[in-house]
Amino acid sequence: HLAGCLDKLGDHEEAEGLFKQALQIRTDERGPKHSEVADATNNLATCLMEQERYGEAEALFRQALSIDLEVVGERHPHVPRILHNLGRCLLEIGRLDEAEPVLLSALAKKRAKGATSHTTGKTITKLAKLRARQKRFAEAEALCREALAIQIHVEGVGALTNPVVGRA
Repeated sequence: HLAGCLDKLGDHEEAEGLFKQALQIRTDERGPKHSEVADATNNLATCLMEQERYGEAEALFRQALSIDLEVVGERHPHVPRILHNLGRCLLEIGRLDEAEPVLLSALAKKRAKGATSHTTGKTITKLAKLRARQKRFAEAEALCREALAIQIHVEGVGALTNPVVGRA
C-alpha cells in the first residue's frame, strides 16, 4: 500500500523499489507462477508506466497476464485490470492497432461480469481516446458519454464537479 501511495504522490523511484521488493517477496513465498506474483508484477509495471518506461512496463504487463491466464484463467478478476493496463500502455506509445483488441477484451470481460464500476468507465474512456486518435470522433463521443453515465451512476451527480471525471 505504501508503494501505491508513493507512486500516486509522484515518488516513483521509492515506489519502484518497494514494488520490486514486494514482487521478490511474493515470488519467494509463492513461486513464480502465482496470481499474487502476477498482481505484484502488474503493480510494478504500472509504476514504470508512470515513469514513461513503456517498454519495460509492456513486458511486465504481458508477463502478469501470462501468469494469470495460466494459473487462474481468463475469468479471474485480475485479468481485465491487467488487460486495461496493457492496452493503456500500448495506447500511450501509439500502437493503436495493438491497443484496440486488448482494450476491447478488457471491456468485454468487465461487461460479462455485469460491471458498471469506475474501472469499467476507465476502460471505456481509454477506448474513447483510442477512437479519437483514429479520428473516429462520433464513436469517441458516444464512448465518453457512456463513461460519464457510469461515473454518475457510481458517484452520483457530484461526479460532475469532480475534476478527475473523464480521466482514466
